[in-house]
Amino acid sequence: MPPDWKQYQEDVAGLFRRMGFDAEIELKLDGARAQHNIDVVVRPRPAGIPALWIVECKHWKAAVRKEQVMTLGHIAQDVGADRAFLLSESGFQAGAIAACRHSNITLTSLAELAGAANDHIVATRLQTLFQRQSDAEDQLRFHLYDSRGQSPQIMATDMGELTDLLGACLDMHLAITAGLTGRMPVTLCGILDGVQQSFDDLEIFADTVERQLGEVEKRAAQLDRLRGKKRAELIAEAGYLVEEAQDLLDHIDAMLATQDPDLRLGRLQTSCLSSMKRIGSLSSNLRESFKGNLLREVRHLMRILIDEVYIEMIARERNETRWNGIKERTRAQAAQLSDLLNLERTAAITSQLESP
Repeated sequence: MPPDWKQYQEDVAGLFRRMGFDAEIELKLDGARAQHNIDVVVRPRPAGIPALWIVECKHWKAAVRKEQVMTLGHIAQDVGADRAFLLSESGFQAGAIAACRHSNITLTSLAELAGAANDHIVATRLQTLFQRQSDAEDQLRFHLYDSRGQSPQIMATDMGELTDLLGACLDMHLAITAGLTGRMPVTLCGILDGVQQSFDDLEIFADTVERQLGEVEKRAAQLDRLRGKKRAELIAEAGYLVEEAQDLLDHIDAMLATQDPDLRLGRLQTSCLSSMKRIGSLSSNLRESFKGNLLREVRHLMRILIDEVYIEMIARERNETRWNGIKERTRAQAAQLSDLLNLERTAAITSQLESP
């Protein structure tokens, strides 16, 4: 457990961090005349302009004297600090208070500073929550559009869950915006739990948003994992479809060598039936989830199989030239679909890297 003075520094730095500022403890700063040990260094950026604040923490039992204020003023001037704070929980002597008038030194306690900054702290917290909500919404919209604004070729998302989470993001977006602009009371519709709540206290509201946002982020991560798994399964199924089509062509080739047309037809119907059923089942599942070019290529392959390959199977007269043309078109279409699947495998890896 750190000593009391050390914990006091940590508490002071933590307060400034809650205000949205970078804060570090026990830093050495080079001044124009000397190097100085600073209890807490704060680096705000008002209007985007870097600034420097230094903080002296006096965890004393006695009130701070004028000499400490004067020393801090000299240090602030030497290091070029824009503002200096001297914090004490035991108060300040009259001379200390008089010494800091008309200067850039603020005398205060941790509790007083926290109270004065409370509205700013709550606003900063709401702004942080607003950014987290925006990031979560971007992550969810990635299920609908990629980084180029294009719809995915494979729709592998639980749309019901996605709709609920996007609705919760919109609910939080509107409520946080109302809170930041002072439109009270702030209302959350309760998209996820079905409980509508109104708030007059922004701290309690921020606590509630924190919990709901954590739930959205957890479920969004789970949705990402399920989408990745489902997408991989669908790509694998499409690969099986291509393999089945290729194997079917090879099998028909072997069967067509039978000269007797009745015997040939019987063998084809019995030996190829299971393959045809598997192809039909795979294509039916893929057509529900594939979009764009992938869907078009799957449909084209199935059209060739049904309108040409299957018809050729039941033809009584064998025409080798015609059959060779059918095989060539089928294999070319299968290869085209395979190329698109390879692109999707690559895109799946890229999307994991691009996903917010």
